[in-house]
Amino acid sequence: MRKGWTAQIQLQSGQPPWDAPLVVRAMFEVSVQFEYLLQLPAERGKLFLDYAKVTRHRDSKRIADNPQEPIGRQIVNSPMRAEGEIRNQIEFDEVTAQFQRGKKKNDLWDKWYCKSLADLTQEPGIGKRGEYDIWYKFAAGWAHGDPFVTQRIAPYPGSGIPTLFAMCLYFFGRMLYLAAEAKKVLLAAEQFELLKACLEKRD
Repeated sequence: MRKGWTAQIQLQSGQPPWDAPLVVRAMFEVSVQFEYLLQLPAERGKLFLDYAKVTRHRDSKRIADNPQEPIGRQIVNSPMRAEGEIRNQIEFDEVTAQFQRGKKKNDLWDKWYCKSLADLTQEPGIGKRGEYDIWYKFAAGWAHGDPFVTQRIAPYPGSGIPTLFAMCLYFFGRMLYLAAEAKKVLLAAEQFELLKACLEKRD
């Protein structure tokens, strides 16, 4: 299946999927956050949604501070800027206490889960540090243009594009399984057992 999928992508684009490591990186990070969130869905779901107010405030301010860029000029010259900045500041002030990292004002965590991704992978019930070290760290090097990593599409000899896309399917399957287990997604009993068996075989 993974070979067929890879071949189809190559055929449609006309190019090898060089972005495969970036997709692996994103899928891994999302899957770990999703697993962590589902451990305490109400509490952590609120943190997740509240952090959007932090990001919106920071991003809009950063863009407005760079009027030499076209998008910056749009915000600076917008007739709705003053109203938007007031709203963003109010919402930002409402949520910052729960993301405070240090003693200095507005020294906030850069993640909604208030720790590094590496630390998140070692949280009780998560246990994904090995995947982080192999898949995420390799793909992060690709994303940041590391001179060694960008010479390769796969993190170790013998793996390649099919392996990377298989990992994407695995991370997605893990999220689907957790959602189904929590009754957030409805799967037939046979579908659930098949998904569980596929994930166990990969492990």
